Order: sequence, then C-alpha cells, then structure tokens
Amino acid sequence: MKKTFALFTLCLVLILGIVAVAAFTLHHDRDQVSVTAETLEGDPAAAKGQVATQSAHYGGRLLWDLTIPLDRPEKAATAFSTVSALPQPEPILDINFFSIPGGTVPYFSEREDVLANLSPTFEPLRPIFADVIRRAPAGEEYTETLCLSDYLDTFPLCLEFWTVQDPAPYTVSGSIIETFQNYFTFPVPSGAQWTFTVVKSSSGSVEELRFDPGNYRSLGFLSACGADAVYFAFDPGIHPPLSFAQVPGGYGIYRMALSQEDTKEETIFHLDDDSLETVFSLPEEAAVLDLNLSPDGSSLLVTCGQGEDYTLLVLDTGTMEVKQTLSVPAVPPASGNAYAREKDGTYTPYPVYDWDIDASFFGHASLVTENCLLLQGRDNLYLYTLEETGYVYRFTAFHDDALFEINNPAAIAWNGEKLAVATASHYSYTEDVTGLNLWIYDETGQRIYQADYETSLNDIASEDAEYEAWKAVGSVQDYTTSSPYIQLVPGRVLALAWT
Repeated sequence: MKKTFALFTLCLVLILGIVAVAAFTLHHDRDQVSVTAETLEGDPAAAKGQVATQSAHYGGRLLWDLTIPLDRPEKAATAFSTVSALPQPEPILDINFFSIPGGTVPYFSEREDVLANLSPTFEPLRPIFADVIRRAPAGEEYTETLCLSDYLDTFPLCLEFWTVQDPAPYTVSGSIIETFQNYFTFPVPSGAQWTFTVVKSSSGSVEELRFDPGNYRSLGFLSACGADAVYFAFDPGIHPPLSFAQVPGGYGIYRMALSQEDTKEETIFHLDDDSLETVFSLPEEAAVLDLNLSPDGSSLLVTCGQGEDYTLLVLDTGTMEVKQTLSVPAVPPASGNAYAREKDGTYTPYPVYDWDIDASFFGHASLVTENCLLLQGRDNLYLYTLEETGYVYRFTAFHDDALFEINNPAAIAWNGEKLAVATASHYSYTEDVTGLNLWIYDETGQRIYQADYETSLNDIASEDAEYEAWKAVGSVQDYTTSSPYIQLVPGRVLALAWT
C-alpha cells in the first residue's frame, strides 16, 4: 500500500512539474509568435509590400492578431490579448443546399405514429409512406421501388440555410419551404423511380423509415447574399435535368428580399415570402456556374456555360440589366451522355458536362475585391480587373493546386502589377493550422513566387498537460472548458493587402 501511494505521489509530482514548465513557457512566449516561410518557387522579394493578417484563438479566451510582411516573415508582429468573448463577425446568410429530400425520415421513438407531425419537407410524401408502411410485414425490413409519378405531379423540395460567419447564432424567419415549393414546381418525369424502406418491430410498430431518390437526389444550388436581398440559381448538377417550364420566368436568376434583426441572443434573418421572383431569365442550356456580388453590392457577377463557351455577365442589381458581357477563355467542358430510366423500362440519354468552372469555394468559383475578380478553373485562374469602363480581362494563369477548397478560405490582392493569392493552411470546425499558402503572379500571369508560411502557434498541441498549463497561465477568464485547440477566428481567418 505504501509503495502504491509513493508511486502515485511520484507520478503526481512529475505531472505537476510538466504543467508548471509548460505554463511558464507558454506564459512567457504567448505574445512572441514567430513565422517561418518555405520558399517553393521564385524570390521572396516578389512579395515585397504584401502583408497578410490572421487572427487565432485558444478556447475563445486567448487571442492573437498576426500581421505578417510576406517578404520578411521573421518581422511578423503579434498583438496578444485575453478576452471574455471572441469578436463576432457580421453574419452573412447563405443558402447552402437545395435538394430533393432523401435519407431517413426523423421521428421520436416514443411516437406511435411515424406519420404524425411530418415536417413540411416530407409532408408531400405522406401518401407514399402510408402505402409502404401498410404493405410492410411485422418483424422485417421491407423495401419497395415505386414510380413517383403515380403519387406526385411535382417534386418535393428541401431547403437549408447556414451563415458564412459561423458560429454566430441565427434563425431564418418565414414560410420559406412552402414558398419555394409553390414557386419551383418541377414536374415528375414518368420514369422517375424512388426506393422506400420500412423497418418494423415484431409488434408491427415502425422503427425506421427511409427512402432513396436515386438520380434525383440533388438539384445543385448557388447563392449570393447582399445587404437587402439574396440571389440564387440552380447549377448544372441536375441529373437528369428538370423542366423549368412551370417556374415563373423559367430558368435564370431568382431573388428574395432580405432584412436583418440583431438581438442579444442571435441574428434573425427575415426573408420576405412574397418577394420571391425571377429577375433574369436564361435559356436552360446556359448553365449558371457561379454567382457572386461585388463588394458594394451594385453588381451581380454571373458566370455561365453554354455548349463549349463560357460567359461572364455583369448585372446591375438595381435594374437587373446587363452592364457587361465578357468572354471567359476557360477550357471547353468534357461532355458525354447519361441515361434516365423511363416508366416503360426504356432509357433516354441526356447530356452531362464536366465544366471547367466549378463553384467550390464556399459556394463560389470566384473571389471578388474592390478592384478585381478572380475565377477558378481546374488548372487555370482567370483574372479580370475593374477599370473606369468596367471589368477588363487581364490574363489566364496556370496553377496546379486546388486553391479555393471549401475548408481553406482564400484571399486575393491586386496592385496593378502583381496578383497575390493565398489560402489559409487548414480550416475546420475542430482544429486549425495557422499560417498560409501564397502564390504571386506578375501582370502577364506568370507565377513568380510561391511559399508556405507557418507560425509557432502550431506547436501548441491538445495534450492534457498543455491544456492544464494554459489554465495555469492566469485567472479563470484566460481559458475555457471548450475544445483545447488553436482555432482561427471566424471573419478574420485571412486577409491580404499591398502596402
């Protein structure tokens, strides 16, 4: 017993020693963040005058604001502070996903009737659910494939929202799903078949209800949110293609009025149900590939693909008239045929395009600043600069990296001679990596510099001893019991500027 107690005491002393050393080190170095760069191509002098800013936090209590001269990263400046709460960015509403629903129908296990209180998303499917449940035997998993047009004339739709600047709490008001269901009526083709599955207990009660819409799972959706309106369009990922014949104004750009109310608890976005309208019509074969707003909200930038051609439309948001039509020298899309099964068992071919322009960066294929627009292709970047006469095509630059990935926010800066493009090293909801990846192009589109930057904040791990060390740094306000990771501050992940 004495040996056990002695061993326990020794282990405790060692742990406390580690904590004390870590606490001293972190307390001493916390306002001395160092930045290092690995040059991959070119001369760092090409980055002279280019400055990146980035903010990181630990547990929502320790805050670092970094200013990094990218030609001399060793001269990076750190502003450290302890805060009671992180600075909250202005939340920006975005429509993240618009689809034909599929998956498991949610319900409470104690509810005797799975069909009670169906959500508006699943309500149109009630007659199908009822039939499949009635035919399913007790104690089994029962699957049935049905022809959707035997039950429905138009597809049910599912709409979800998010905010670009998470984690700001928010809600969206209005009967949005019902409004969209009534406006976007897509006829169900005769050959559309869905598979429904019911799992019943031995007593006959429903334990699980799910369905698979097959090829009709996702419509694909693009949106751009301004101060007083949200603009949206369906992207070309609709397979098989749906008919827009019953949609007012047909295929094109749609708009809904938006207002915002800030309370102490959250931001409330009000979408005006009665304001939904088609503001710019397009032929259905002119697939919308990207939507974005100019920083001042005066222009809506629409990238379209039709056949082998790409077009950039600059629309006046006040009148929705075309201010400019510009050609995009993107790579012609690869095309082929897919096949939809008809009700009589035959298959109808429909074209499928693999477009060069792809909306992957938080729903956008473009980055827009006060003086330029950058479009991303699979292997190229297409730069347009804003001059007195409007947008002007500058160059096509080859790149061999997927710059604008969803989890890697990007920033750009153009000074009239050089374009700087950067992405955050890594960005997630759990653990981030501070630093950035940088590319610089000259006025002809030639890449003249590439480097990866890291900060000493990345050396802070999530081990228990180090977490306890942070708690030992100061008063209770200096830490939180949330996940002990270094994270980037929403809204301040990365910014670039030429000085």
